[in-house]
Amino acid sequence: LDRIAIRFNCGTENGVDSFAKLSLETMRTMIATAWKVQYERQYYKLNNYLSPEELLPVVKFGDSEQKFIGTWATENDASQRAVSNVIKLARTIADMRGKDDATEQDLHEAVALFGKLPVDFGE
Repeated sequence: LDRIAIRFNCGTENGVDSFAKLSLETMRTMIATAWKVQYERQYYKLNNYLSPEELLPVVKFGDSEQKFIGTWATENDASQRAVSNVIKLARTIADMRGKDDATEQDLHEAVALFGKLPVDFGE
């Protein structure tokens, strides 16, 4: 699914990766759900292929999510492309979970999968 297939870590040493606890069948179902949602919402276009302009109406962040992504981008000197990729990944994670909006937890997980934060989702 999108670039998550390239970056997805199937497990961690400490076992806190929330997706690592899922069976393959559950993961396949979540991916199918995300594809369906994205195709319907974006007229047969996956999140990965959205331009930054197309992404804006799809992702509705509250204050805490905007603050988190802004702080992360500043602290990591992230490019606009990196920020867009993290937002797309967070939206995909939310789609996989069947959520209407991406949350700060989805952003934390996207950043961790992107490779800039340790994986600790504090469940």
